[in-house]
Amino acid sequence: MTEDEIITGAQITTGSADDGQQLIPLISNTLKQGVVCHEVLGDTAYSSKINLTWLREKNILPTIPLNPNVFHGTRKEEHGFQYDQEVDAV
Repeated sequence: MTEDEIITGAQITTGSADDGQQLIPLISNTLKQGVVCHEVLGDTAYSSKINLTWLREKNILPTIPLNPNVFHGTRKEEHGFQYDQEVDAV
């Protein structure tokens, strides 16, 4: 969604689908439409290493809480992003 709240892409999946696997195709399609993307907001389902690496390569800031099951507690990112598992907060 843009700052003007225009939805630039959507993907319908089953309830058992991995939402995180939809991020790269959705953002890629948005970029192909000429929309400039500076930041992506998402929940922990989107915090895979593949997604975060791809976003970094595209110079897109990920505002995505890190999944404690994947990142084992607290981890600090280059942008100062830190997730504290004990209080479940950024």
